[in-house]
Amino acid sequence: PGETEARIRAEAIGEAAKARFRVVTEVAPRDRSGAGSLAGLAERVNADLDGGAFMVTVGARAVFDASGLPDEAEADALLGAVRHPGRILWEAPLDRQQRWLVRRFGPNVNLAGILPEDVLALEALRSGVRGDPLDHP
Repeated sequence: PGETEARIRAEAIGEAAKARFRVVTEVAPRDRSGAGSLAGLAERVNADLDGGAFMVTVGARAVFDASGLPDEAEADALLGAVRHPGRILWEAPLDRQQRWLVRRFGPNVNLAGILPEDVLALEALRSGVRGDPLDHP
């Protein structure tokens, strides 16, 4: 985002946090091809958290390709650049994305973008009672 947009965003997050709201923001790459897009994404996550956001949702395109498959190198790079990785909400609307994230980060991983009709299956996956294996993307 531009300097003015970043300043307005930071002010809005800060004011809401001061008013004791639990601020949840979202950052997403504009596309996966731009040089430095991952660094910029991590910078925005850190800025939101430093500015008072409680959690930051990372858009699915940050770590999943167009078919929904994970890019582990991108996920690792993002995690290495974010100061508070436990405060990331991973957007994962697809079942294969949810399975990968639960396998990668454990059953308590913070997930976002889950369709209401998928919640029970996801919770069964998290608790280990779902029949399909976690080791297949």
